Amino acid sequence: MATLEKEIGLEHLNLIQRRLEILVGGRLKDRYKIQKAAESINSLRRKCEGFDSVAEIRKWRGEI
Repeated sequence: MATLEKEIGLEHLNLIQRRLEILVGGRLKDRYKIQKAAESINSLRRKCEGFDSVAEIRKWRGEI
């Protein structure tokens, strides 16, 4: 590691480290948001079992 620091420079290593932290942290936040969205959709689906949206729209349009 010491030879790498001399070749690249400590400032460049710190810059690379910060960029990697941003990239990895951003991906973790995205995964968390996706997981929360999936959980809320599943919760809504469980509450609305038996609901037929096509039939409801046809009723509004007067097709039934």
